[in-house]
Amino acid sequence: MNERDQKNITNMLNYIEKALSYVDGMNFEDFSEDKKTQYAVSFCLQQVGDGVKNISAETQYLNSHISWHGISAFRNKVVHEYEDVNVKSLFKFLERDLRALQRDLFSLVDSKNRTPNVPL
Repeated sequence: MNERDQKNITNMLNYIEKALSYVDGMNFEDFSEDKKTQYAVSFCLQQVGDGVKNISAETQYLNSHISWHGISAFRNKVVHEYEDVNVKSLFKFLERDLRALQRDLFSLVDSKNRTPNVPL
């Protein structure tokens, strides 16, 4: 994988970590009532989706187990259809799918050269 892809995947991981940190300890009821957290998480997911655009076709092909198109499609839904994004679906995505994506992306980068960027 080239250096640019490594950097972009690291940025995507940083936004994933931020999104997960924002909902850490929250249940669905808390999340559904907290618009600020919903907006913050949505912004992070937009950035993750934008990151896919910067990953080379070769890296995407060699790592076809990752749903690159699905990530981008979810980003588009959050950006272009925000009012129609179901809060329950968003929370379920955070709980289940985002952690799996995090594991998949983390396996692509050298963890020794990566500094997490998690807000306090």
